Amino acid sequence: MKLTTPAAVEFLAHTDLANLPMLDELKFRLHFAKNAEQYLNAHVHIGYDEKSTTLCCEIEEAIYKNRYSFLGDDNFCAFTARDIHDFYIKILRRTVSIAYFSDLIGDCFDNHYTIEHNKLIELDNEAEVECGKKSDIKRKLETVDKCGNMLMAMTDNISTFDEECFDADILPYLQNPSKLPYPLNVELIRCSMFSTFVLEVE
Repeated sequence: MKLTTPAAVEFLAHTDLANLPMLDELKFRLHFAKNAEQYLNAHVHIGYDEKSTTLCCEIEEAIYKNRYSFLGDDNFCAFTARDIHDFYIKILRRTVSIAYFSDLIGDCFDNHYTIEHNKLIELDNEAEVECGKKSDIKRKLETVDKCGNMLMAMTDNISTFDEECFDADILPYLQNPSKLPYPLNVELIRCSMFSTFVLEVE
């Protein structure tokens, strides 16, 4: 995705985290593969399960061999898991989607906001006061800096959403998922109650 400021900031800052856009199957597989071990162990804690080694291998194989479906899985905060493999893969989809969205914010900040900000500062230092160029640059700089502030606020929002809502919502399910009754209806209550942040940065 090619992002530009401020359009990128508007997209990121006004995304409803309570129904975060989730990656499709192909993008999910690609991004999961980049850090599979971290996602499986640190994020979804498969180690809680007594058959963790076998289960990890089975889940990875199902993902890489495309033996799953996200058909009908379009609500971040609620889903039905057919079995333990489907449960973990759908949790992983949400985990990877949060990480991807967070990466977009970082990419936008580093490769768009920072570059545009520094370019405008440089132009401002070089501009001649008498030709009115300086005031035009100042206006542009204010707009770009507002975007930077929105990105920083969104970074805080996604972190809060991830740690205080998503992690807290899935933790009870992860304690002993092999003992849960399937098909299993999962509702992420804290996530669904998380307020949409329409950021107005002064």
